[in-house]
Amino acid sequence: MLDDAHYHAIVAATLVHISDQLEQAYDDGDLDELDYDEGAGILSIITASGRTFIISRHAPSNQLWLASPISGGLHFEYHTDKACWCLPDGRTLNQILAVDLEKTAKIHVVL
Repeated sequence: MLDDAHYHAIVAATLVHISDQLEQAYDDGDLDELDYDEGAGILSIITASGRTFIISRHAPSNQLWLASPISGGLHFEYHTDKACWCLPDGRTLNQILAVDLEKTAKIHVVL
């Protein structure tokens, strides 16, 4: 299990990375309408159709949670050896979020 400082640093870096990739896709013209806001350990992504994705830290369990209109509620644990947020079945936050955004809003983002 990660210590608190390391956990919060990894969460912050993850949320900034996802926000940066969304910003890059917007700058490249790959996104028409998408609203997102990152702060206080939460990233909200709202598609043009109003579907909302929320990625939030859950400090008591050292997890990162995803609420997706496609995949539902998922709880990811950080695997230091793989350097990623993973589910017990091996799927990663980045994989699931990228697929869900593509399905929901035809948004192609490389995470």
